[in-house]
Amino acid sequence: MLVVFSNYDDATEILNKCATRFLQKATDRVCRSLGPPAATASAIELALTENQRVAVFFFGHGDLQTLSLMAHDKEPAIHPRNLKLLAERVVCATACFSWEILNNGAQAYDFTILGYKGILNLPLDFKYHESFVECVLAAPLQLLGGATARAARSEGAEVFEQVALRLVSSGSVGDAMVASLVFRKAALAMRVEGQDRTI
Repeated sequence: MLVVFSNYDDATEILNKCATRFLQKATDRVCRSLGPPAATASAIELALTENQRVAVFFFGHGDLQTLSLMAHDKEPAIHPRNLKLLAERVVCATACFSWEILNNGAQAYDFTILGYKGILNLPLDFKYHESFVECVLAAPLQLLGGATARAARSEGAEVFEQVALRLVSSGSVGDAMVASLVFRKAALAMRVEGQDRTI
């Protein structure tokens, strides 16, 4: 599998934690990882070319204007002109708009996308980071364990939902807001498109 991540702002700092934790659990299955500063757009495209048909795990920004998953150098890395490089793969993309960016290509180039529709709100308050990392990793770890994309999505959404319920039950207004705007929203945003593949 190929793991791609960046770290250049508050959001990607949290997603970098997710990727690092995922790499610790998936070490023996990773054929290539590209993190900062090596995760440039050109390096990602080359890695996709050299490692065909392996699963791709992306942790970073998605840009709806360019329909791109962005590299560490803030350039479009996965975009409409190179979606064919994703053929016959599972692509697990933890990024804003990853479903919108990739869903049309899933049918055209026969790949499976597990991603997020719309904006993926991240908790900027440190006290929620650990819970968020655990939620984000639930679906990728299910894939790593042999689950299909749809089963992994169901498990991931359920973990987000459980954390949201726990936060609401705390009685804190702040926790309830984060539960709704971050955790429950993410559970509802998770999508799968394409064949129900395993990695």
